[in-house]
Amino acid sequence: MLAPTQTPPLTWMLADIPHDDKQIARYLGVTLRSIQRYRKTNKAPTAIYRALFWETRYGRSAIHTHAQNEADRWRQYAKALERQIDVLRDQIKLLESMRQDVAANTPIFKVG
Repeated sequence: MLAPTQTPPLTWMLADIPHDDKQIARYLGVTLRSIQRYRKTNKAPTAIYRALFWETRYGRSAIHTHAQNEADRWRQYAKALERQIDVLRDQIKLLESMRQDVAANTPIFKVG
């Protein structure tokens, strides 16, 4: 799961977002007074923390790191498949070279 288990303090997140409180309130679907109260008490509902987290550099960094890790994982998987394909191609070449003394129309693989 990508949802953060810990978030920076609310004041840090609000300071990291380059919008005024009115725009943040509109984005979150809350009133301006709610944002002002959250800022004053440095407390907000968990949903607010999580929504704000993804809008900060901390959230963008987490997303970027996750995407990079996934890309690396799939790149390694593709390389492993390429190595497996190379091995299988070598095996096919070996099998084909061993068939030089049989008829040209003899089936290579038996199906069924």
